[in-house]
Amino acid sequence: MISEAAKTPDIEQTMTAADLRFVALPLSLAACGADVEQSEIISGPNQVTFTVYTDADCTELPAADSVVHLDTTVACNETPDSSISDLVCLEDRITYTNHPNSSDCSADGLENELMVGVCQEFPGPVPTWKLIEADSYECLSAD
Repeated sequence: MISEAAKTPDIEQTMTAADLRFVALPLSLAACGADVEQSEIISGPNQVTFTVYTDADCTELPAADSVVHLDTTVACNETPDSSISDLVCLEDRITYTNHPNSSDCSADGLENELMVGVCQEFPGPVPTWKLIEADSYECLSAD
């Protein structure tokens, strides 16, 4: 179960969820009735987890929750400041469409690709790096 503190992040932190794309999806999972711990890695058919970092070595976590859970069976995965559609899991990467500043995938989207096991930079207002841990990646969606 997600703690009350995780549901109401401190907006006065140095780096807020609004500064990071795709951060803190556990709130959305909880809203759907999922029983998921905030730091739990979700993996398996149709599910993938990646972590957002503040350094190029993928060792430093931001002050806000940085674990993002996605599900290929959901048409639109909501995040705090954006949404993700067209999520496809492949053997060595995921592909998806990011809809910045839209919680329902209605805004124009940007195509993205995230490699498995690679600390990958995603520039923005605050540079971040994203990593799908290769040893926990089991998401292979049907094409």
